[in-house]
Amino acid sequence: MYPSPVTSVQHIANTETIVTVVRTVNACFISGLSTSPASCTITALDTTPSADTYIVKELGGDKSVCEQVVKHVRCFKPDLGDFSKAVAERAAIWASIQHPNIVPLTCRIRNDLPAHYAPLDLVTLYCPRRNIITYIKEHSDVELLPLVAGIADGLGFLHSHDIVHGSVHKSNVLIHEYGKEDSPVPLLTDVGLAIATGKPGLQCPSPEACEGKDPMSLFTKEADVYAFGMLLYEMITGKPPFLSRYPAPKVCLLVGQGRRPSRPERLSAVGEQLWPLVEECWTPDPAQRPTMVAIRQRLAELMNAH
Repeated sequence: MYPSPVTSVQHIANTETIVTVVRTVNACFISGLSTSPASCTITALDTTPSADTYIVKELGGDKSVCEQVVKHVRCFKPDLGDFSKAVAERAAIWASIQHPNIVPLTCRIRNDLPAHYAPLDLVTLYCPRRNIITYIKEHSDVELLPLVAGIADGLGFLHSHDIVHGSVHKSNVLIHEYGKEDSPVPLLTDVGLAIATGKPGLQCPSPEACEGKDPMSLFTKEADVYAFGMLLYEMITGKPPFLSRYPAPKVCLLVGQGRRPSRPERLSAVGEQLWPLVEECWTPDPAQRPTMVAIRQRLAELMNAH
C-alpha cells in the first residue's frame, strides 16, 4: 500500500530546508532571487506510485519570483538501502549533465523523510507549460520539427555519453520558454531514474521488453529509440499509441505479436516527412533501429530543406 498524498505533503513541510535546496539550483534559471524571501509556498504537483512532486514558489522582497520543482522518489523494493543507492547514483549522473535540452538537476541529502522514500531532494526548474503533448495541443501552429530535433539532440547527447534515459514519453519531455519571443524548448527530465526504480512508465514498451526475458531490455539505447518513435507518433497525430483502445497489458501482448499503431489516413506535411522515421524506430530487431546520431542527421536534413 502506497502512502496517501496527504502523508506525502506532510513530509515536505520543512520549508526552510526545501528553500535552501531550491537556492542551489543552476543559477541560469534563477534571476534576482532574494536571500530573505518574503514568502514561500509549497504545492503538491503530482503523486504517482514512483514519486511525489511539489512546486516550491518563493517570492523575494524585491517581488522577484522563483519557482522550482522538488521530487521525492518512493521505494517499493525490499531493500531501501540498495534502492536509495541506485537512485543516488542515477541522480548523480543526471546532475552532472549540462545540455540545452535536458533539465538541470540539483540534489541534496535529506534525513527527515519517511523510510519509504529515498533520502534525497531532486530539485529542477518548474516548467509551467508542462509536457510537450499538452503544449502542442494548446499551440496548434507550433513548428514540430524544431521540437522533435530538440528532443533528439538531448537524447543523442545522453547516448553519446553512454547514458540511457529509460523512460522517454510525453510526461518526461517538458516545455520551457526562453527569451523575448518565448521560443519553446523541449527538455528531457527524470534522466535515468526509471533504471533505479525499475519502472519505466512507458505507454508502449519495446517488443524485446514485452518478451520479458531480460528486465534490463527495458533500459537500452535501442529501447530509448523505440520510445522516441512512439513519442513522435503522438506528436504528429495528437493521439496516444494504442491506449485509446486497449489497456496496457493488451498493448504489450499486441506489440509482442508485431502490431504497431496504425498510420492515420491524413497527416500534416511534417507528419508525412516524419512517418518513415517513426516506422524505423519501431523496427522489431533492436539492432536494426536507427541510432540517435542517424536520427539527428535525418532531422537536420529535413530542417535544412524547409
